[in-house]
Amino acid sequence: MKKLNIITASLTLVLILLFACKKNKELTIIQEEILIGNQTWTKKNLDVATYRNGDAIPQVQDTSAWANLTTGAWCYYANNTANGTTYGKLYNWYAVNDPRGLAPNGYHIPTGPEWSQLIDYLGGETIAGNKMMEAGISHWLRPNTEATNSSGFTGLPGGFLNNGIFYGISNLAAWWSSSVSNSSTVFCHFLHSYGIGEFTLFSKRQALSVRCLRDGDQPPPCSFKYSAWSVCSSNIQKRTYSTNGCSLGTPPADSIQRICTNLLGTYLNKNFDDNSITSGGWTSQNVLGSISWTPSFFGGKSFAKVTNYVSTTSVNIACESWLISPPISLSTSTNPILSFQNAYKYTGAALEVYVSTNYTSGLPSSATWIPLTFTLSAGNFVFISSGNISLSNYKNSNTRIAFKYLGSANDGSTWELDDVLVKEN
Repeated sequence: MKKLNIITASLTLVLILLFACKKNKELTIIQEEILIGNQTWTKKNLDVATYRNGDAIPQVQDTSAWANLTTGAWCYYANNTANGTTYGKLYNWYAVNDPRGLAPNGYHIPTGPEWSQLIDYLGGETIAGNKMMEAGISHWLRPNTEATNSSGFTGLPGGFLNNGIFYGISNLAAWWSSSVSNSSTVFCHFLHSYGIGEFTLFSKRQALSVRCLRDGDQPPPCSFKYSAWSVCSSNIQKRTYSTNGCSLGTPPADSIQRICTNLLGTYLNKNFDDNSITSGGWTSQNVLGSISWTPSFFGGKSFAKVTNYVSTTSVNIACESWLISPPISLSTSTNPILSFQNAYKYTGAALEVYVSTNYTSGLPSSATWIPLTFTLSAGNFVFISSGNISLSNYKNSNTRIAFKYLGSANDGSTWELDDVLVKEN
């Protein structure tokens, strides 16, 4: 009996110690919270290797494997454990959305409206970023003089993993939301080194940081502010958003067009932040050769890129590649204009831009295309605005814009394209 009492007492002591450790862990989490408005955020990025129920989340260090994952995973930036100490772990969407729960007990992954609520409380996208960024240059790139961290959010530039490549440590931060865009993309909050905090899209197979919100805070309204490109591009017409338990629905295409035109004066907005060339109804047509426009990312900026130089064989390939917009309804417009950013490097033919009102599908030769005059980049991959190009002579329900690239077997420039915008002047 005495032996049994000793065993019982020992088990009781173990349970007490386990409970005490759990309580201390919860207290540690509470000490790392910050109240911003009526929201209670964690002050550090999530750094857990198990789901809420204790099941392990696999660590995947083979970056090439991430593009094919359909289950939860995490990694350290550059697979360097030291980065985890400062920036926490990077998770894919499948870990964020796992029913076993990624966020610790009492917390949740913020929805899109909750991220938007934070940004609005801090004064909007153009100034909220500096209030969220850690001040100084211990982690952010120089000079970082505008960052104040006055909110206490202490955002750190932990970077992310995209298509097997780690990007942006010291330059940018990206955090998941729980708001799904479509079958492959999710809305996320993106913080740049130059102080802009914006809502954008990321692929579910990318690896991003996670911040958590304490449960029980006052919920935000159903709708929230998306970046203009994600609200008023043609691809929105096919999407249904459901955030924070609120079904936002999908208005008819003509309603979307009216809403975007009335609120933003915007008919088309494509900036390639979703890492896709063809999203929103864009098409790539190869008239000659197999060279196509592809998504690219460099220096915290997403854009479209085309080159006929094959680095593996060090040769140029003769080609003609077109990037064609979806139909843009300008029939009720007043003074529509086109603008875009372009950059290039190396010797070769200049980028050409066209407009058509009778193209439907297939090769560009099936339609009539009118060349447009614009300002070309001076080279060295320096982006420059095309300037405002009038489309007043092409007000049609089927107006399309196309970018034509030519390369020869002897030479060929590399061209980059971004921020294609059609709006009222």
